Amino acid sequence: MINFYEGLDLELYESILNGPFVPTTLIPGIPVVGDTVEVPARRVPKLCRDWDDEDKKIVEVDQKAKRLLIMALPIEIFESLDACESAKDLWDQLANQLEGGIKMKKKRLAQCLNEYNSFQALPDEYLVQKM
Repeated sequence: MINFYEGLDLELYESILNGPFVPTTLIPGIPVVGDTVEVPARRVPKLCRDWDDEDKKIVEVDQKAKRLLIMALPIEIFESLDACESAKDLWDQLANQLEGGIKMKKKRLAQCLNEYNSFQALPDEYLVQKM
């Protein structure tokens, strides 16, 4: 699925990895004047009516990424992910369902390490080819 997104549009893949784009505007800080306190600069979300063309384009990419993910999922899986608001949320929840939670990942890692540590050649096997 990752290859599909990368091949279709790299921006779609970036949207899934980095989460939804929220257009923001910078509110400048207010310096100390007299006995007032300093107010630091901060970013706040823009109103939809204040979005420029670039903001709209990136938000549309986020929505397209989510729609494509939804279309690729079987209905039984989608029903459990219907509440996800963004492509990133959907992707993260899907990965969690298919790969298992943290406990499952730790268990799988421990199992792989045990298999690796107990690996040995049988009496009639060699790790290198004899000439």
